Amino acid sequence: ATAGAGGNILLRADEINLGAANTLIGTGTLVLVPEAVAQNIEIGAADNVTVGELDITTADITAIKDGFSSITIGNVTSGTGTVNVSNAATFTDNIVLVGGGITSNALLTSAGNAMTLTARTGGITDGNAVIANVVSTSLTATAVTGVDLDTTITTLTSASVSGAGSIDISDTAG
Repeated sequence: ATAGAGGNILLRADEINLGAANTLIGTGTLVLVPEAVAQNIEIGAADNVTVGELDITTADITAIKDGFSSITIGNVTSGTGTVNVSNAATFTDNIVLVGGGITSNALLTSAGNAMTLTARTGGITDGNAVIANVVSTSLTATAVTGVDLDTTITTLTSASVSGAGSIDISDTAG
């Protein structure tokens, strides 16, 4: 699929299969939204077989050609499902992940770009102890019940918790 003249692409479904490498092309925004607001999302999924979950596999990620102004995964206005980064995933554009909560069990990379993580009803948690969770030029992390990440970033743009919870960001880049 190609979005002409900077057009935006919005895909809303229970499951999304994006095709071969570099086949989803655009310069506007790309938004991948689960059909149900409470549907969980798995980033770096090994396959598309988990029932009731929007699986964004490594193959789906490689189908997205570099050039989008931003990639948003999740429902920014009402998403309550958990976003789980289950395996290493590399994006080549600015990336926004939105869910009720975000669990990072692997490395999420968007080197040279901005990354925004938003947990609308819960927290952003580090599920893999001391291994880096985020590599990007800048990070914005917003949650209701806390932020806990290991990062390699140049700039922490902002980190905030709107409810009760702490912010624990350990950075190895500086």
